[in-house]
Amino acid sequence: MAQLERSIEFYRNLIGLEVERPRYRMGEGVAELYGAPGIVMEAGVLKLRTADSELILIEARGGASEAMPGLGDRGAIRLLFEVSDFSAMLSRLKAANVRNLLPERTGETRLALVRDPDGLFVELKPAQAAVGEEPRNITFSGL
Repeated sequence: MAQLERSIEFYRNLIGLEVERPRYRMGEGVAELYGAPGIVMEAGVLKLRTADSELILIEARGGASEAMPGLGDRGAIRLLFEVSDFSAMLSRLKAANVRNLLPERTGETRLALVRDPDGLFVELKPAQAAVGEEPRNITFSGL
């Protein structure tokens, strides 16, 4: 992440994740583990409200900057979230000037594809409830 606070704000305020642990400095051993000794790494942890998953955002300083891979490139990241109130999510994103990269659709298949502040792809779709269940607020469907 280029600016950790900006990314935490995006995922908290627009996507609806809960901040579990705000900015903290990761130990030097973590940078070495990732093959980047000498890099200063700070992270923020966000939690999905209805799943036992978390999103860890990392800001690294002091190393060479690499170009963000495109969606079809090796190393690309795409987050997929199912949301219970898809229309409200689209309205929040639009009000924050976050552009949906997909055309608006009507009918059964509705998707939104946006980029987070660092250019990562975030795909959003309406939650599908099992028969007799209410859709959950936000679920993490995959990477």
